[in-house]
Order: sequence, then C-alpha cells, then structure tokens
Amino acid sequence: MHPAPPPHEPTPQGHWRPLTLRILITLLGLAASFWVQLTTTAELPFHLDKQQTAAIIIARTSIGLPPGIQPEDHLRYADQSIDALATLIQPNLPVSSPIHLIIDRAGHTVPVATHAVPQPANSAFLNISGDLTLVGILSLALVTMWRGRNWAAWGLSLLSFSVLFGSAINQMQFPPPWNLLTFLAAVLLTSLIPLLSLYITATALIGRPATSPVLRDRLFILALILFGIIEAASP
Repeated sequence: MHPAPPPHEPTPQGHWRPLTLRILITLLGLAASFWVQLTTTAELPFHLDKQQTAAIIIARTSIGLPPGIQPEDHLRYADQSIDALATLIQPNLPVSSPIHLIIDRAGHTVPVATHAVPQPANSAFLNISGDLTLVGILSLALVTMWRGRNWAAWGLSLLSFSVLFGSAINQMQFPPPWNLLTFLAAVLLTSLIPLLSLYITATALIGRPATSPVLRDRLFILALILFGIIEAASP
C-alpha cells in the first residue's frame, strides 16, 4: 500500500481570490496610490498646544495668525460645537470650508471664523522617500495577493492594502462631521487592520495548534478594539 499523501493546507482561493476580485482590488490599489501622490492635505491656520481641557493657539511662522485670533488665545473644548471639535481632530477640510471657533481670551469668549490652509510642500527628499515607500507598499500588496499561496502571504497583502487605502482616505477632504468619519476609517485601516493582518500572517507561519484557537482569537480581537478606542480618543 502506498502511504497517504500529506494533507494540504486549506486555502481560501475560492473565497476571496477570484480573478475579478483581484483585478478590482488591483485597480483600487493603483487609484489609491495615485491619489496619495497627487493630492495635498489641509491643516489649521495655527498650531495647537493641546492640554487636557483646552488648547493654546500658537502662530505658524510661515503665515502668522489669522484675523481675529491673538497669541496665547485658548480653545476650551467644552465651548466648541460638534463641527469645531471634529475639525480639531481632523483638520483636513476643503480649503474654502469655514471653521467656526469659540476663543477664550482673558476670561471672555470670542467667536471667530477662519478656514483651513493648504499644507506646506515637503522637501524633495521627503517627496522622493514618500514615493519610494508608496511604491514598496503597493508592490508588496500586489505580489502577495497575486502570487501568494497561503494565509501568511495574504495577511501581508491585507496589511499593505489597508495601509494604502487608509492613507488615501486620510487625504480625502470633507466638511465636518464627515471628516471625522474619514479619520475613524483611516485609524481602522492604518492601525487595527494591520495588527490583525500580522496576526493572520504569524499564525500561518507558526502553524495553528491542534486545539481550537477561538478563545485566543477573540481575546486578540478584543485587544484590537480597545486599542482602536484608545487610538481614536488620543489627541
């Protein structure tokens, strides 16, 4: 009698790797790469020294303070509207979008309207290094998706695509409160999913134990959720 052939590792080819899905993901990855390279982000027209309950406004050396705002003005978080708080968390708004803030100046509240400004251009070195990093992430994503044969490779592909899509979403400009949704999506894609992807890759490399890993997986997912909450709530 011939010995039975060794069991093959089950693969998810029929579940997530049909040709049309891979082509669609490839096109989305290329579009995200071009979006990250060709678009610019916006920012607040001043720096913020964030404290526990307020933030101190500090002038940008390149543009100075906008009209109506003076040095050492404070922004008390409790005085701000929901839209203003969303802007302080994610200031990448359309440049023409107004920002309505309540300034605390010497114990008096002063309403001020301003707008986001384009982020200054990076140096040539930072632009080149950023482009090379982007090309490397995209290459890793495509190679591991198209040529991968197990969950170790597909976990790396998921990690690369999640960072790529998260970076693209983070550069999309929406008025509040929609900008907060893009911020949360970017946190999910660039922080939580990469950790889950590395976990998938690691368990595939070391081999799953004979006992069911359900409890271990649930504890890991719970830790990811707690990490995401802390990440989103941090200033």
